[in-house]
Amino acid sequence: MEDAAQAAAAPHGHSPTAWCGWLIAAYFLRPENLTLETIGKRDPTTSPARRHSRLENAAQLGYLVHAERHGFSLTPAGEQAAEGVVQAIYRAMAHLQLIDEAQLEQMAALLERLVTASLAAPEPPRKGALVLSR
Repeated sequence: MEDAAQAAAAPHGHSPTAWCGWLIAAYFLRPENLTLETIGKRDPTTSPARRHSRLENAAQLGYLVHAERHGFSLTPAGEQAAEGVVQAIYRAMAHLQLIDEAQLEQMAALLERLVTASLAAPEPPRKGALVLSR
């Protein structure tokens, strides 16, 4: 799937390090704005200065725009690039072999227990990525 996503991002001039941390996050966060804090939670190993540089670069390239109040939002060009990457990932996933329905139901039940327990846990206080994934 990573290869499919990169192939979809390449025509827009994005390398994996240039787009993977912000493009998909901005796409799935809509209508909320993408912030340095949000990116930091998803990618804590990258320095804040580097994250900021990537967002500023994406804005200069016309994929993001500074939001009125806080953070960045996708421009129409950013939406188009993100949609292309997401659709490429979905097409790649269509070729995956499905698992047995009983196994899938068991896995879903276990995952629901894990997510519910994680959301109820006191630490960390904010669980943005987990809430976003739901």
